[in-house]
Amino acid sequence: MRLVEIYRTARQPVTALWRQMDIRSLQTINRVGHVGVEWDEGDLRLRLPGGTVLIYPGMQENGAYGRGEGVLHTYGAKLVENVTQAVARNLLRDAWLDARQEGLNVVLSVHDELVCVEKNEDAEKAAETLTEIMSTVPAWAEGLPLDAEAKAVDSYAEK
Repeated sequence: MRLVEIYRTARQPVTALWRQMDIRSLQTINRVGHVGVEWDEGDLRLRLPGGTVLIYPGMQENGAYGRGEGVLHTYGAKLVENVTQAVARNLLRDAWLDARQEGLNVVLSVHDELVCVEKNEDAEKAAETLTEIMSTVPAWAEGLPLDAEAKAVDSYAEK
């Protein structure tokens, strides 16, 4: 528990965000930072930058949500994690679409990576293009510190 206390003391803005995202807090506000908070017939909806809406059906004050036998439990820190992961997914989605629009052959994503297959003679230019795309902050995420790197390799295992 000592490490938890050290983290929470050193990262007070993070723990403050966890408290803001607590279910009881969300019942009294309509926004936390860039996240819209909506209640619709008992469902909690978190409207994220980038267009995604996270829906927690039948949200109760104690953090229980879902219907029937599918009841789950959540809390402020877990909601922050869900929002963070969803925003990261939206960033990757936009980069993937932009890469395809630039003619790159995106074949898969792994965590926060996009993998492209290109001809050897096009590989270095493709890596430069992908780095630029993935380092460009979308309008919906203005102010987000974002950086990326890409390199050309003969196989994914060489990365």
